[in-house]
Amino acid sequence: MQTGSYNPEKELNEHPQSIGLEQMDIIKQKMEKSICKIKCPKGGFGTGFFCKMPFPNEFNLLPLLITNNHVLDDTDIKVGNSFIFSLKNDELVFKILFHNKRKTYTNKKYDITMIELRQSDGLKGYSFLEIDDNVFMDKPNNYYPKKTIYLIHYPNGQKVEFSSGVIKNIFEDNYTITHLCTTKTGSSGGPLINIINHKVIGLHKGSKNSHNFNLGTLLKIPI
Repeated sequence: MQTGSYNPEKELNEHPQSIGLEQMDIIKQKMEKSICKIKCPKGGFGTGFFCKMPFPNEFNLLPLLITNNHVLDDTDIKVGNSFIFSLKNDELVFKILFHNKRKTYTNKKYDITMIELRQSDGLKGYSFLEIDDNVFMDKPNNYYPKKTIYLIHYPNGQKVEFSSGVIKNIFEDNYTITHLCTTKTGSSGGPLINIINHKVIGLHKGSKNSHNFNLGTLLKIPI
């Protein structure tokens, strides 16, 4: 894990306790158009988000829906299956069908699933988040100059919510992090966002109640 003088609890106490109207407008737009509630095929709900980024072994940026492997795994995204997701607190509901032309990727180790979005999906009223994928690279000790982040998610499969916190640690694998945003069941797959530039640095993937922290995966390619 990360070492040094950084004190996450100190930063948590010092990070902004209020957010300006301009920032709230930006966050509200991302909630409405970029963050979706996923109905898990095996039961329950998760969170996902839209972005454009290099797909594994692809040169061009692809429009993707990203969530956790435990929300949608390899059995859920195989050809012939489908799942339902919604935007804007269930105002817009869509169904994704899996066929041979749709690119998919899932990684159980880092708990991430990527699904290519296509014009044939008939999506409208949505937008893409930007990826802040270089913020942790080539920095001594995995240095991140400002660790304050926020999470947009659908806790308990209810209304979309915003919670803020800080990154606590970055593991030696350079992909796994711990963070102190408030989460609940259904938060899995929600984007962790840099509070300065509103770009995605990773996604929430679970909680460790016995250790009082949450786990996330940094969004970097290759993964």
